[in-house]
Amino acid sequence: MEAKALIFLHYTQDELDRAYDQTVWAPDMAGTMKRYAAESERQRGVTAPVVLRYGEGALQEIDLFPAGPGAPLLFFVHGGAWRAGTRDLYSFIASRLVEQDVAVAIPDFPKIGDVTLPGMARHVASAFAHTVKEAPKHGIDPTRVVLAGHSSGAHIAGCLLAGAEGADIPRLLRSALLISGMYEMEPVLLSSRSSYVTLSAADRHRLSPIRHLASPHSGRIAVVWGEGESPEFIRQSREYALAAAAAGARCEGQQIAGRGHFDILLDFLDPSSALTRTALRLSREDGPAVAP
Repeated sequence: MEAKALIFLHYTQDELDRAYDQTVWAPDMAGTMKRYAAESERQRGVTAPVVLRYGEGALQEIDLFPAGPGAPLLFFVHGGAWRAGTRDLYSFIASRLVEQDVAVAIPDFPKIGDVTLPGMARHVASAFAHTVKEAPKHGIDPTRVVLAGHSSGAHIAGCLLAGAEGADIPRLLRSALLISGMYEMEPVLLSSRSSYVTLSAADRHRLSPIRHLASPHSGRIAVVWGEGESPEFIRQSREYALAAAAAGARCEGQQIAGRGHFDILLDFLDPSSALTRTALRLSREDGPAVAP
């Protein structure tokens, strides 16, 4: 029998498609999403967010959960394969952080289908800039900002960290927390995700954060992933963390035992979890950010 052609590294086309299909690796995805929704509804009942608007179009609002005076801010970009998800599903991210005097901002943004991937990154960059500008009005220290993201949101956050959609964004950051993301677009675009993600050669390069580490961000970067992730999400996370550190960034990689691609975020509900402790440490460390 003739061997199947390899499409990327050691993957055949079918294997690469599976490696970027979360339903294969997270069989309880639906149940986890229900937990997201229930915990987020509970959080909004405890603390109603302040709603900021960064544009006049649909999905151009930000939920801001303030904390104490002079609080640092974690700006969280949610995932959804670049085509799903809204901010209200992720309110639970704020639960334990606000209790520890860390404010949390979660933006909405248009998805692929309504905008291109570069357009999505521009919307998130605009939401970030607007949040930092408005931060002092809500008792937040604009020099203590952590940029965070999960899955496709970690990819967008990585692009912003690399300055892809605004040269000023990296200098406004204290640090970054990238969770279960993708940092090189080539294998993604060779997989079945190419059915809805298309990029020019120039944008493929510009929106691959691992290719832009020559002048790394001077703050700390934490790259986190779950033990039960797909092999490609594990590989991409490990390689980005190693490449960033080799380029001179203050970057650390961390695998979370017993967690997969979606349930890893539930660790934000546990104040003693490694993920929550990492977020708190990043928000409290001295960093390079300057006032906007």
